Amino acid sequence: MQFAINKNIGSEKLLICVQGWASDDNTSKSLFFDGFDVVTLFDYRTKELPNVFNEFVEKHKEIYIVAWSFGVFVAEQLFVKLPIIKKAIAINGTSYPVHAKWGIPPKAFAITKKSIAFYGMQKFYENMLGNQNVDFQECKRSVEELSSELNALGEWFDEGKHNISLWSNVIIGRNDRIFPYKNMFEFWEKEVKFIDLESFSMPHYPYFGEVLERVETLVTKK
Repeated sequence: MQFAINKNIGSEKLLICVQGWASDDNTSKSLFFDGFDVVTLFDYRTKELPNVFNEFVEKHKEIYIVAWSFGVFVAEQLFVKLPIIKKAIAINGTSYPVHAKWGIPPKAFAITKKSIAFYGMQKFYENMLGNQNVDFQECKRSVEELSSELNALGEWFDEGKHNISLWSNVIIGRNDRIFPYKNMFEFWEKEVKFIDLESFSMPHYPYFGEVLERVETLVTKK
């Protein structure tokens, strides 16, 4: 696992951005909120975080988490025991990333794993962005790296834990072509009966427009 310190102003408040598959440190560029240090987690070919990450986290008195897509699962593996979390927001993901009822259908996940080796990432990005014209910078990591990451995540999903108590807020997109909205709603609303659940007319990629504004409000307002 890689991490990048995007913003270090010596704040007591730290925003940890746990990104989805095929991300890099640029994925969090819209989340540099005033008054926060910001760190991004990405590249889940390995599960371990270096000690320097923990040392950086320990310098802060308040932790805020924004997790997107497969990052929702990753955050549940890493941070459920962290005592100073003030708020944790899950976006367009569930505790069961590959699941017939509550996540990405297993067949769709298998097709994605096979297709990127032959066709690259273009189709995935098209589905991720939907019809939205947004300021999005494609991940600069190689297709080989991304394929390896997806395989590693698949293995992690099979053995991971589910720590739903981490989340204070959940946001899901009604136009998501990656995580079916129906499955996310089925999990968060019907199975978990999560109280602070919101839905927006957004694709899988969330960091723009009213959703970004809502995330900023949730993170920065008491």
